[in-house]
Amino acid sequence: MNDVPSQPAPREEDDPAMGDWAEALKDRGRPTRVLAEDWTRRRLALICIVIALLFPFYQHAAQPA
Repeated sequence: MNDVPSQPAPREEDDPAMGDWAEALKDRGRPTRVLAEDWTRRRLALICIVIALLFPFYQHAAQPA
């Protein structure tokens, strides 16, 4: 069996770029706030609330006497 010896793991002092995380972490900061310009969810929530409030009146009117 001819096993090829594995390469030794690189050390940080051998490759300084592998140990330097400053560039990767530079742009990480507080996440940007998303402005509430998308009214789709709010509109859907409002429609659900209106239906929930009107349903008892509809149910009472639709029941046979």
